[in-house]
Amino acid sequence: MEENRSLFSLSIDPVTKAHLSDTARWARFLAIFGMVLLALAALASIFGLTLMNRLSTIDASLDPAGIAATSRIAAILGAVIMIAIAFFPLMYLLQFANKMKNALAANDQEALNDSFLNIKRYFRYLGIIAIIVLAFYALFFVIAIVGIASSR
Repeated sequence: MEENRSLFSLSIDPVTKAHLSDTARWARFLAIFGMVLLALAALASIFGLTLMNRLSTIDASLDPAGIAATSRIAAILGAVIMIAIAFFPLMYLLQFANKMKNALAANDQEALNDSFLNIKRYFRYLGIIAIIVLAFYALFFVIAIVGIASSR
């Protein structure tokens, strides 16, 4: 017959501590790597948009409504929004790693709890983003079906 164990009787043994420490190191690496990539993406976006502005051959008389300038502004806003969306899970991952490292070094239960709270936020955020992406795919699929049906 199995014993009933509550979550409160769990403990962190040396093997678990080693696994958590290794997980925190990899999480820290991935978070910092992701933030560096986001910074490079931001720089590339800014560079690309300024280069696009300088290389633009559209004469102002041919674009009286300012569509080219508006599209550049939209591209900048889109890049900023996408970078901001990608930044938050990386921030949660980095906070998880730092707090886990501190918790394991000091045997601090509160830091351990905060660490797990951040990894919960990380996965919840990614889950919400996944649901939003799936909803957009479903919406585009419905629009495509309606478009194909109405063209016949």
